[in-house]
Amino acid sequence: MEVEGTKVEEVIDKPYLYVRTPSAASSRLTHGKPWLRIDLSTFSQSLGSNSFGAGSSNPAEVLSYLRAAGTVTRVGEEQVRGVDSTRYHAVIYLGRFVSAVPPSQRAAGRRAGKLLERITGAKTLPMDVWVGGGRVTRISFTFPACTPEGRLQDSLSMDLYGYGPQPAVKPPPADQVADVDAQVKAQVQRSLAQLHCG
Repeated sequence: MEVEGTKVEEVIDKPYLYVRTPSAASSRLTHGKPWLRIDLSTFSQSLGSNSFGAGSSNPAEVLSYLRAAGTVTRVGEEQVRGVDSTRYHAVIYLGRFVSAVPPSQRAAGRRAGKLLERITGAKTLPMDVWVGGGRVTRISFTFPACTPEGRLQDSLSMDLYGYGPQPAVKPPPADQVADVDAQVKAQVQRSLAQLHCG
C-alpha cells in the first residue's frame, strides 16, 4: 500500500496483521525490528464487533460493510485496470449493523453501529464498488471522523486484480518481528475515546 506517499507492506496471517514501514525499524517500540505484529482482534474488540473488520485492508472485511447497505444504485460503466466494470454506489446504514450479523453477534453489531455513528456524526456512509467479469475490481469509500482538532476524512480506494491461486501466506521471520499489540490497543482505545461528533 501507499499511505500519504509512504510505502507500507502488510501481511495478513490470521489472527495476526504484520506491517512494515520505512520508519518501523527506527522506532523505540520495535527494538530495531522492521516488522510490527498486531492481533487483528485488537481492532475488532475496540470497535465492539468482529464482523466489520476495520483493522486492516483485507478486501473481504471492507466489503463486509455492504451487509448493512440500504440503497444501491448503478452509476455506469468504467474500466478498471483494463477490465470492463459496472460501478455501483451503496449507502451503508450504520443502524443496520445489528440485523446484518448472526444472532450471536448482534449485541456487538449494535455497539459497532453506535460507535461509528458517534465517530462520524452520520447515520450513513457511502461506498462505491466496481464489478467486472463477475468479480469485484475496485472498492472506494470515504470515512469521516470528528477529532479534538476538527473534522477529517479518510479516503480509501482499493483495486482488486490477479485473481486465482495465490502463494501461501508466510509471516515474516520471528526474529524480525516486534509485537506491539499492547501499545496499539492502548492507543486505539485512547483515540476512540477522543473521537466524537456533536
